[in-house]
Amino acid sequence: MKHQMLTSKIIFRTAIVLVFVAIFNFGFSHFFLSERLSAYMEQGINEKKNLMIENANGIIHSQIEGESSYSRLDMSLAKMMDEQEDTTQLAVFKLNEENKAEQIILKENKLQLGVNESLIEKALIENTEQVVDEKIDGHIVRTFFVPLENGQLMVIQANLERQSLLEMRIIFADVFGTIAAFLLILIFLYSIFRRQLKPLGEIEAYLGAVAEGQLSKRLIVDRQKEFSWLAQRINSMVEQIEKLIQKMKEREEDRVTHMAFHDELTNLPNRRKFRARIQNEIEESEQAKNGRSFSILFLDLDNFKMINDTLGHAYGDQLLIQIGQRLKKALGNRGELFRLDSDEFTIILNHLELQEATVDEICEQLITSLDEPISYQGELMNSSLSIGIATYPTDGTDHDTLLRHADAAMFAAKNSGKKQFIHYLPNMREELLEKLELEKDIKEALIRGELLLHYQPQIDAVTKELAGVEVLLRWQHPEQGMISPDKFIPIIERSHLINEIGEWVLNTACKQNKMWQDAGLPKIKVSVNVSARQFQQPNFVEVVKNALNQSGLAPQYLMLELTESTTMDNVEDSYEKMIALKKLGVEVAIDDFGTGYSSLKYLKSFPIDTLKIDREFIREVDKKGSGVEVVTAIIALAHSLNLGLVAEGVETEKQLEFLKDKRCYIIQGYLFSRPLSVTDFEKWIKRGKVNTI
Repeated sequence: MKHQMLTSKIIFRTAIVLVFVAIFNFGFSHFFLSERLSAYMEQGINEKKNLMIENANGIIHSQIEGESSYSRLDMSLAKMMDEQEDTTQLAVFKLNEENKAEQIILKENKLQLGVNESLIEKALIENTEQVVDEKIDGHIVRTFFVPLENGQLMVIQANLERQSLLEMRIIFADVFGTIAAFLLILIFLYSIFRRQLKPLGEIEAYLGAVAEGQLSKRLIVDRQKEFSWLAQRINSMVEQIEKLIQKMKEREEDRVTHMAFHDELTNLPNRRKFRARIQNEIEESEQAKNGRSFSILFLDLDNFKMINDTLGHAYGDQLLIQIGQRLKKALGNRGELFRLDSDEFTIILNHLELQEATVDEICEQLITSLDEPISYQGELMNSSLSIGIATYPTDGTDHDTLLRHADAAMFAAKNSGKKQFIHYLPNMREELLEKLELEKDIKEALIRGELLLHYQPQIDAVTKELAGVEVLLRWQHPEQGMISPDKFIPIIERSHLINEIGEWVLNTACKQNKMWQDAGLPKIKVSVNVSARQFQQPNFVEVVKNALNQSGLAPQYLMLELTESTTMDNVEDSYEKMIALKKLGVEVAIDDFGTGYSSLKYLKSFPIDTLKIDREFIREVDKKGSGVEVVTAIIALAHSLNLGLVAEGVETEKQLEFLKDKRCYIIQGYLFSRPLSVTDFEKWIKRGKVNTI
């Protein structure tokens, strides 16, 4: 356990501290002890020496006449020798007649350390007390040379090793005593730490369980024990962690639930949420006493795929985000907006909550909310809505039926010219099924050779000569016969086949025109309509070049027709491609001019050759409506910019005379000819001069 390791570390560090304290204590104490011990030992030796001298002098003074002069002294010295452990030699010397030291008395212990005779003689002659420390035979001795009162000399030799031995004994006693004390202290500390730190083991085990995710239990430590305060803090901390984790789990669950029922891009409720809300509305309607109705709106963006393919997914995503915001703002609290998929949105309108607003008014407001272009990174993106409406329970009593019928109504709105809303009608279901069937069949139509090109002549109204032809796509269905372009062209434009079919039209038209020229027919321009998605292909210019190369058609006999909206979707890209086409020698015309939103600024900068006046304005000529002024203005604009003019949809002599009067001479329409097959066109052109029908 880690708390046991902590106890061991504390004891170990305490031991280190105690060792340093002991070392300091030994050094500090023995620094003074050695000097004091030496002084004490010297004092003792001096006292013993003085006692011996005093005793010797006393014996000399008290000597009885006739008594042996040395007998008593000898006996006394012998007794002293036995009593003094430190004394190794006691001797008395005198000078003889030859002034040599003569030993009178000698008492020695078992060491029998000798004394330098020269020192003895010197002391006798000088009659002064002298002290000499020396090492004799490995023993440290101190020799005292003390004159006696009778002129003799007493030599006292003391062994100083006893002082060193005593000092070592004191040191050993101090060391062992200190060690014993330290051991007792360490044992005492260990027992205290083990008892006091025991709660740390419980805390450690608890924190280990917490680390493994066991947060429900709490740490229990007796309040009388140490670290009870820490246990309380830990319990408080674990409680906060548990609450935080619970909050995070709840938030994550909410986030997962939100993601499951909301669109990631727009943050709008998604298809799953829509289905649940529809089911809830149906249940509440069934439970209501008098019943209640609600409507669902199916919203589809009219040109989202083109923007997404042309500008990229980042622009498409931003378009969807901003459109979602606009729709939500326009809707307010009158309903709930959902994003189903891609560019498809739905709205649930509860009729009880609409108050004064009607479903139609809300649809108009939703459509109007997209009138202003959406800006993103310098690009202006235009989009519009087609809305289909289905109402419960009239148009369906379950989610799938209501959504399917609203979808059918939306397709009807889109086919009616887009930017419209239409309520579901029973026949729309059949029409939708027919469109789905056509969409499936058209995928095989190109392979099976069912697609055909018809050619509508463009006539010079002054000379009555052929000026050119416009290529129009037709579909000869094996079961349904010739299918109206209004039915299958929108399907092609919405499908991924538009580029493949568009390229086939271009290649076939170029080859046919070259074949006519090789056959000796007049060399005329063939005009080919180009869809927005086809024109926005990065390799579009290369596609045109390949069509010319493969057919052998000279580029001046090809004209490409683009709508205003196509050229304005990406002005910079459109300009670059038009310049590239002009370098090839291909002419460019703006089709249905006046129905889009191009500005004069761009019209003047684009390298275009011809303006084609839309048939809707031509029809107004017979009615003397506002279209007359529009046609007049377009013709004047073309003349001022030195552009060619083609009037489409001319069907009456009155329209023809009006156009000739305004100096628009190239005419296309049923007044001269309907679109013709290759065979019929060849028969028609061989008649020579053109007459009105």
